[in-house]
Amino acid sequence: MAYEGQSEEEKSKVDYVQDGVKPHMLKTLIGRDHPEFKTSQQQDAQEYLHHFLEKLLRMERAHGNSVYPGDVFEFDLETRVQCQGCGGVKYTSTKAHQLTVVAPVDPKVEKGTPVDLEACLARFFADEHIPDFVCRRC
Repeated sequence: MAYEGQSEEEKSKVDYVQDGVKPHMLKTLIGRDHPEFKTSQQQDAQEYLHHFLEKLLRMERAHGNSVYPGDVFEFDLETRVQCQGCGGVKYTSTKAHQLTVVAPVDPKVEKGTPVDLEACLARFFADEHIPDFVCRRC
């Protein structure tokens, strides 16, 4: 297929044919029964992944399997709480399938400017003060 602005050499090259499912076809198939994902509008990737995994789970159950496909993404998220009074520490662990990180927004930076993933992760894992925290040791 030739495109406007291509050189004669580019026009003479054979088009690449992809084997397998095209991304747009997969998106259409997965999103056809969801009001938001069946459109061509931009969607939230986290919501789409959740919808996709839930659809896989329903298909697995329909075939007698009870395996949750999202388990390949599961990890333990550990939280550490330290009392500022006595220094006591408490650890809790929860199962998670994703990290929801908030991009640090600077009002002086132009909208659409790329955000560094390292900055997002640093913000997620940073220490924070818990107001009205009650320590069982104190």
